[in-house]
Amino acid sequence: MTLDPIHVENIARLAYGIAGDVDTTDHEDLAGQVWTEWLPELYRDGRVVVEPVADHERGLAPIDDVALAERPFGTVHGLDSGTINPTTFKNGLVVDVAHAAMAADPTDLDLHRDRTIVATVHAGDSTADFDGEWTERDAGHTRQRVLHAPRVNRYAEGVVHALALYLAEGTHALDHADEVDELLVLDGPIYPKELFTWQDRDPELGELAREAKPRAVVEKYVRLVERFVERDVPLAGFVKNPSSRTIVRSLDRKGFESPWPDDTELFTRLLERREGAGDTAG
Repeated sequence: MTLDPIHVENIARLAYGIAGDVDTTDHEDLAGQVWTEWLPELYRDGRVVVEPVADHERGLAPIDDVALAERPFGTVHGLDSGTINPTTFKNGLVVDVAHAAMAADPTDLDLHRDRTIVATVHAGDSTADFDGEWTERDAGHTRQRVLHAPRVNRYAEGVVHALALYLAEGTHALDHADEVDELLVLDGPIYPKELFTWQDRDPELGELAREAKPRAVVEKYVRLVERFVERDVPLAGFVKNPSSRTIVRSLDRKGFESPWPDDTELFTRLLERREGAGDTAG
């Protein structure tokens, strides 16, 4: 279906009308209240949800100065893992394949050649066994294995996706951790957040999260963080499209009516540059 210019204009008018009906003038004051009264140490069910790493403060800096600042690290390593997306076959198998790689700036071609590949399989047949050991290919530059996912009645696609993705990434990061001297940036969270959400999403997934294979994947990330802490090397995770609602959900449970759909919108309100605020960045 094609859209003529008049259709695009009509859609834009509808969107403008929706935006114009929303009054956000008090959102900044609410965000400030959350920052001052709740975020220094927010609890949920007796556990700390979020707390500051250092001092609880916000800062402003000229945007041009930030953009032109000297690089604090001479060498930066980055790691990413991606999958082909889960595929369901006629024989009942659900398969996903993940592939992890690390790169560096300045470039290190031998490092970039190293890969970790994991194929995760879910089978409806309880007698099947696809688990395999790690094997090497490409003159030792590629490590790969097949992981047989624990059986579930639902969520098979999500399970094979998460286990393949995080096992490949965590294994590759841990195997190459000692090659990082200054900074490692993960494309995604430092910990396998999706596995942690299983506990709250569904009782069956909650049971699965306590099984040996998911716990072994999580353990790799714990060991990775411990390794970097011991070596005093920075480790960061970069989440491009965060969708967490942990903070706003915790605020709702405490009777604070949050106008933000997720945590990202809250921090956007707290940190974004506004007109009239000058050329500064939060």
